[in-house]
Amino acid sequence: MYGMAWKKRRAPADGASYIDALVRKSSPDTDAANAVINDLAELAGGLNKCPGLLAAQALVLDVRGRSDFAIQQLTKAFDISLDDDQKILSWNRNVVRFFEDKDTSIEVAYLDSVRRRTDVEQIENWIDLFIAMRLTSGGKEAGRAIDLLKGLVSIDDNLTRRFLAYQTYGSYLYGQDNFEGALQVWTDGLAHFPDNWELNNNIAFTLSVELGRPEDALKYAQPATQSGAINSEPYETLARVYIQLGRFDEAVEMINKGKRYATSIASRVTMMLADARLNIARKDLEIANFDVLNARSLFRSLPGGNDDIEESIKKVEEEIASAG
Repeated sequence: MYGMAWKKRRAPADGASYIDALVRKSSPDTDAANAVINDLAELAGGLNKCPGLLAAQALVLDVRGRSDFAIQQLTKAFDISLDDDQKILSWNRNVVRFFEDKDTSIEVAYLDSVRRRTDVEQIENWIDLFIAMRLTSGGKEAGRAIDLLKGLVSIDDNLTRRFLAYQTYGSYLYGQDNFEGALQVWTDGLAHFPDNWELNNNIAFTLSVELGRPEDALKYAQPATQSGAINSEPYETLARVYIQLGRFDEAVEMINKGKRYATSIASRVTMMLADARLNIARKDLEIANFDVLNARSLFRSLPGGNDDIEESIKKVEEEIASAG
């Protein structure tokens, strides 16, 4: 599929997807991946001018067992990404991809080494954020991660970085079941980003689902759907709140709106489960069971699965069993 798109359009995005697919194969085709990189480099005016291509080459080199050279290319990509926030964020995504099958400590050690290459505070702060993201997701050195995040949320010189720090810090606390702590961090963030749908949605979801406070959740869930969000998440959250409050007609409206933005398999499954929850609340258990069967059927087509969605399906199945 990716190969056909690349051959047909010769677009950089298609080429990047094709390279990723080629190196992810059980028997990676590094020759084909390298050929695509060379073609893209010609379109871009040279390999060394494009951080994304350098990072792609690093992937190929790593698969070929040339890890030292791969790291050099990844670092070269860093060096030419320092003049723009979006470039350094893109570089970070490439770093995540490069190290995804490696131990978190190896990735953090690499980020620490990169941080030592610069004495520019703005860049140091970005690397601190990336390190904190990795430590919180890898479950290691939580103390260091929290110290970094506390420092970053107090710095207001870069709004994008500050928002990501609030989001990361709150999400870490949420993952530790420290729901009140997560609420405090996200609420603090909302003082600086009052119209941010993600922070509003996180607070609403936590209040309604984890703490059973739908009345309190409503004042955050409603703004989340009115802040320019173009995905299904805030609508699914507001539907949950309305279901808890017994406002079923409004829940139906939110579910239908959410489905318009549910473009991925994961989001479509989530909206199917929203239908099921609504039907459980209405005591229409047969229809709810049908909703879950459809959700599970679609979920099977999701490449690689998704543990969180699998758990959500099981919870709704349990709710149906308990209600019956």
